[in-house]
Amino acid sequence: VLVGGRYATRDAIGRGGMATVFEAEDLATGDLVALKRPRVVLEGDGHTSELILAEARAMARVAHPNIAGVRDAGGESLHDRIAREGPMSATEAAEALLPLLDGVCAVHRCGLAHGDIKPSNVILARRGARVAPTLIDFGVAAHTEAHEHPAELLGTPGYMAPERFLLRAPPDVASDRDCDDRIACTESRCA
Repeated sequence: VLVGGRYATRDAIGRGGMATVFEAEDLATGDLVALKRPRVVLEGDGHTSELILAEARAMARVAHPNIAGVRDAGGESLHDRIAREGPMSATEAAEALLPLLDGVCAVHRCGLAHGDIKPSNVILARRGARVAPTLIDFGVAAHTEAHEHPAELLGTPGYMAPERFLLRAPPDVASDRDCDDRIACTESRCA
């Protein structure tokens, strides 16, 4: 299927509660990209359209090597890697996740909380010879300074901070399991 006159979709590579992600080829550049398509987009459904736009705006606010951009290299999810090979050793987990903490710190410094950090939202993208953990799916992301939040509870209960699940609190820095302030976010910028 050709999307937007530019992206030729291939196989589905992931499914979530709100969308399916396809491998696609950018016909203009020849790059392989991940293309996220909402499961249900009703004509004139302002709520769904606003959620999609909010996710794109949240992702566009943060530029960091461990946070997916609007276009980013593909890779398997951390969830798929664990399912295939079993639990990671402490060394493997540290190598895979410490860079991700730097990315989460960049998200927080841009005034956002991801709100749904879990293994299936971490892509182990290849950048040359190394694997770079990359945080994806900002569909639940929230501005930490916002005074209004959606009434519905969005996210994955099994990975949700207790205060979010039990008190229906909006996502915040604490619910993302706050990054360590000793981690320097030198490669990040906010839009």
